[in-house]
Amino acid sequence: MSEQFDLVVVGGGLGGATLAKCVAESGARVLVLERDHEFKDRVRGEFLSPWGVAEASRLGIHGLLRDQCAHSVPWVDFYSANMLTAHRDVAATNPHQLPCLAFYHPAMQDVLIEAAANAGADVRRGVFVQEVRPGSPASVVTGNNGQRRQVRARLVVGTDGRSSSVRSSAGFKVRRDPEMMLVAGVLMEDMPAPEDTGQIIINSSLGQEAAIFPQGDGLARAYLCYQTGTHQRYQGESDLTRFVEDCVTTGVGVEKVSVFSATSDRLCS
Repeated sequence: MSEQFDLVVVGGGLGGATLAKCVAESGARVLVLERDHEFKDRVRGEFLSPWGVAEASRLGIHGLLRDQCAHSVPWVDFYSANMLTAHRDVAATNPHQLPCLAFYHPAMQDVLIEAAANAGADVRRGVFVQEVRPGSPASVVTGNNGQRRQVRARLVVGTDGRSSSVRSSAGFKVRRDPEMMLVAGVLMEDMPAPEDTGQIIINSSLGQEAAIFPQGDGLARAYLCYQTGTHQRYQGESDLTRFVEDCVTTGVGVEKVSVFSATSDRLCS
């Protein structure tokens, strides 16, 4: 006999873990299947604008993030190329009266998947979903260490990313806008910069944008957004010099560039 759940969530990231937490708190029997034993660094999903912080509050995860992994960013500086155009008090200038939040992506995922487990969800990590079979109930076939198991659920939700096994099993078509922009990022340690201020540099003539968001305790993420086809993708330590040069071209100040070179930990695009 296979196990029976009200909800099976495939993927334990921000969306999947939060959904599992909220549904488990209502008394439903919830299972989370996450393929990674340890979450990997990602160049995305590390900065919440005030409207996102407000949504996090409504979902009951704002306090968890704030207290365990997130860093408040109450100010954002905006630049047009290398000219400062605004030093914005974020909370005072948005309808939610909230600051931005920044965090290290794997730390955020650990906090939320633990919160789902604490809410009563059954969380299983290192589990690969091989197939999802529609039906009433639906069934999910998993593989782990050469063993296949099957669980059944009233509802299966796939939050398992670009190579979603849920999507492929269900035959859902991928619909997306043309890929116009790409983002590369560098994680920096011991960053000697204000920890209460994010920085966004927009270069309209080049169609590029750079950003630096502090994560607290000397950590910061630097991003470069560029149009598809204008740059070769950045990947690995060998591309760090090119990343720095392109940030300078966008408008990042020289004083920040020396920090990139000295403290950069890893680069991916």
